[in-house]
Amino acid sequence: MSELEPGKAFQIASKFCFPRLSGTQGEVEAQKIAKRLFENIGLKPLEDEFQASYLMINFFARIALFPFGLFLLLAGIFYQHRKPFFSLSFFLLGLSFGLGFALYCQSSPKFLGWRKKHWTKNIFACLESENAKQNVLVVAHYDSKSQIFPGWLRVLVYYLGGFFSLAISLLGIYLCFDLWKNQIFHHLALEAIIFAGLVDFLPLFNRTANNSPGAVDNAGALGVVFELARIFKEKPLKHTRLWLVLTGAEELGLIGAREFVEKHQAELDPQKTFVINLDGLGSGYKICALSRLGFPGKKTSSQLNHLLYQIAERKALRFKMIRASIGFSTDAYHFLKKGYQTISIGCLSRYVHTPKDSVEKLISQNLDDYLDVLIELIAHLDKKQ
Repeated sequence: MSELEPGKAFQIASKFCFPRLSGTQGEVEAQKIAKRLFENIGLKPLEDEFQASYLMINFFARIALFPFGLFLLLAGIFYQHRKPFFSLSFFLLGLSFGLGFALYCQSSPKFLGWRKKHWTKNIFACLESENAKQNVLVVAHYDSKSQIFPGWLRVLVYYLGGFFSLAISLLGIYLCFDLWKNQIFHHLALEAIIFAGLVDFLPLFNRTANNSPGAVDNAGALGVVFELARIFKEKPLKHTRLWLVLTGAEELGLIGAREFVEKHQAELDPQKTFVINLDGLGSGYKICALSRLGFPGKKTSSQLNHLLYQIAERKALRFKMIRASIGFSTDAYHFLKKGYQTISIGCLSRYVHTPKDSVEKLISQNLDDYLDVLIELIAHLDKKQ
């Protein structure tokens, strides 16, 4: 195996640390850098073009909880006026349509809208094997974005808005029956209903912009991908076709990953394909992986996660499993939906989606640790064949 060069992943990552929102000139520059890096390694970069839109991230993601909040406020108004039948009706609408709509938006629906579309692309390269019996995909998105809310606050708002609104709706149903039968009115409950409804309106103010250098999200992962490409180009795998996949428009609703899966699933048998998604590398001093994505959730591969844990333990590296809930997802989602054995490596930094996600936030040693673990993980999968 070719030697790991300490600090090389960080050097490559630093080349991508500038705002590169999909549809902007920054994204075009990132595409040029990616293709040039593949060519310098001796690989032919391939491209899949597709259309993307801001509709998902600037409309559906922002109004995901709005119907739930609106129904809660209407239920609260009728509850305040001692109208239990109408109040109950709106609580039930919140539980059905409001919650359903929020989960629908969380699922990254394929709906680009009718205007403001733009062309972007996935960029990938393949390292062939003379006796390829399986595929291993290493996936990382190359676009970035900033938002008014940092990533941690967006997740918190969805937690409060989703779970708290659900709990308040169930409580509200009980309150309506209590008011109906016993004529008992609860003032504190009314305040909780109003609070939950107003929290659901907060995502409306979380507009997307192009002010984040996107170092942790996701330049660090790009540095690791290109180092993996160099290492396995110099020392090819024996039984594995290795795909290095850079997806576009991830920040607009996982659009690039969905397009890649739909275009290539005929040549990627789920029974013979492993997917390793990289998102949020370089922000700490431990190895992190996601156990589950979304709500109620897609479970990542327990087999691959266990292998990852064993390798990290042998190397005396700290390891942590994280569950990603509503309000946060990665490219791994669409591969999981199609039945691929998939893991998502990395974790959320408090600077993600802000102008502060700069190259200074990347920890070179952490990128080297991820790279070291991934080299052994991929080599282990190759030897199993």
